[in-house]
Amino acid sequence: MGQAPDYTSNLLGYGNDVFGTGYNAATGARIASGNDAAAKQASWLGLIGNIFKCWIAREVYGAENPQWKIFRSWLENKAPTWFHDLYLEHGETLAEFIKDKPTFKAAIRTWMDARIEEYVNGEETSEDAFNLSTMKEAA
Repeated sequence: MGQAPDYTSNLLGYGNDVFGTGYNAATGARIASGNDAAAKQASWLGLIGNIFKCWIAREVYGAENPQWKIFRSWLENKAPTWFHDLYLEHGETLAEFIKDKPTFKAAIRTWMDARIEEYVNGEETSEDAFNLSTMKEAA
């Protein structure tokens, strides 16, 4: 007669497969949970970054005045990329510099008011808005 079939190895293989599937599911769930937590943390950090990157506008208008938020929206949505990047790179330093300089603040506020008005009215900002002689005349 022939040899009896080996059911033991089939059963062990099934057990390993079930264990492997459960382990993979648990690992996947842990990874997904970690990714979810990281995404939430990043979104909060992004929100905080958005709030704190308008240093100059908050210094010029005051933190209580909603105009700085409108300027931030212009900065994010309509400002030329070079200006946006320059603002992010040097804005905090400039805000600190103008803290006790009301004349500078007034000139910057006049310029920001014009950007806000353009933005609210759906107008595009012309390159003349970045001409320093135009800014001096406004002050």
